[in-house]
Amino acid sequence: MTKVLIVDDEMLMRKGLCTLIDWAALGCEVIGTAENGLRAKQVITSIQPDIVISDIKMPVVDGLALAKWVDETYPAIQMILLTAFADFSYARQAIQYGVTDYVTKNGDMSEIVSAVKRCKKQLKQQAMFQEGLKAQSFYLLKAILNGTFHSAQDITKQSGYENLQAKTYQVALVNAGKDHKKQQQAENLLRSFMSEDNLYLLPNGPHNFVLVFMDIPEKQVLSICANSTAMFQKLGSQPLYWGISNVIHQLFDLQEALAQAQQAISNRFYDKREIHLYQPSKPAKIPTYAAQFAALNRCLRSGDQAAGCEILSEIASLQKQKTQPEAQVKETARMILHLCRSALENYGTDLDALDIDEAQWTQELERAQFHHECMQLQTALFCSACQYVSQVLSEGNHLLASVQKYIDRHFCEALTLKDIAAAVHVSPGYLSRFFRQKTGKTIMDTITSKKIEYAKHLLEEQNLKIFEVAQRTGFEDTTYFSHVFKKYSGVSAKAYQEQVQRRREGMSENS
Repeated sequence: MTKVLIVDDEMLMRKGLCTLIDWAALGCEVIGTAENGLRAKQVITSIQPDIVISDIKMPVVDGLALAKWVDETYPAIQMILLTAFADFSYARQAIQYGVTDYVTKNGDMSEIVSAVKRCKKQLKQQAMFQEGLKAQSFYLLKAILNGTFHSAQDITKQSGYENLQAKTYQVALVNAGKDHKKQQQAENLLRSFMSEDNLYLLPNGPHNFVLVFMDIPEKQVLSICANSTAMFQKLGSQPLYWGISNVIHQLFDLQEALAQAQQAISNRFYDKREIHLYQPSKPAKIPTYAAQFAALNRCLRSGDQAAGCEILSEIASLQKQKTQPEAQVKETARMILHLCRSALENYGTDLDALDIDEAQWTQELERAQFHHECMQLQTALFCSACQYVSQVLSEGNHLLASVQKYIDRHFCEALTLKDIAAAVHVSPGYLSRFFRQKTGKTIMDTITSKKIEYAKHLLEEQNLKIFEVAQRTGFEDTTYFSHVFKKYSGVSAKAYQEQVQRRREGMSENS
């Protein structure tokens, strides 16, 4: 039975669709209903129906948004959209999202029945296509490319071997980008070049397809690649990028040929040409850039943008010279992101201060298809961080003066680092690091020193008891005050007071 899900915000409409259509006669079963697109997503994820019949206008998530999600997430599911408005713009969007049918609500269930029948026809065609992919030769070829077999003799014993015999083989790896619709367009286009005997198309990872050419001359292989790329671009799509292996003569060597194609297509990261032929090369040692990272860190800490950009250019040149793999280049960019983040944290802030969303930046890096795009992303980030640090450093003297002034006014209070940071509008962590870098002392040590100096003044100029001095300098505990006083002065407060008294008495006798 074909599983059907009904989605409509009107309860009567949901009940009507469930009861007024003879689903059993259509070979269908309504396996659930949902009142909006959000709930429909949950049901679809749980039970994965074959057909979804949905209203367009709904709260929370409407039908068009649901159709888009279904097309991206479960492309095999057939979708019928219902609306009370015969609006062409809706229909146009519905087609864009791969909707099988678009039906207006007019009380005539026959239109919905006809739409369901068309969906079932599509499902049948899909099933037949899937069965075609299960052909013995297809699976044998896939197994060979995956390295399943350990010898050529093992392959000859497999069913479907006869259909894969040829004098020459050549493997091409094609990248159609990360957009699902573009990938589907590319697959359909490539299948138009296929024949039953000499060309096989297989998926290879999330973004690539593998083409295996059998007994097709090299010039014709290049022509197929060039023509399909030109046709794909006429559809308004981005170019197809190809990596093409050398010609081989043994079926068993297809896995090696695939590795050649993978190496060839990796060159597009530095060279934007659509077609790349395999060229043997010695593996180059990938540099660690330890010295460059250390220099970049110094530039960030000092706000030296010009010197930092020179180092980034040096890294880019080394990457090109070594033809460093895309994954390693992006890892280097992430390391530079880490350096920038650490530099900003040193000043009590983060990437938000640069109006940079780290998650979005990382996504853009992952989407980058070429080396220069990665360089642009990391350079822009680095320059923004340097500019921020440079500005902070230029404002540092003013900040230090403000902190010292605040301490001078409030040191006799129960003053904390948090209080001072709030007063000068910076984070406590940044203020602590900044003050120590500028003065060589901690803030609390500076406050305590001022307290003790003032205590000495009180002991010298006024006839106060020790506990009174402790209170006036912000110490609640007299014993602790005495301990701190001795630590900073070398003598206890009482001893200091006695020394002052003896000096006064000596001066009085001399006079």
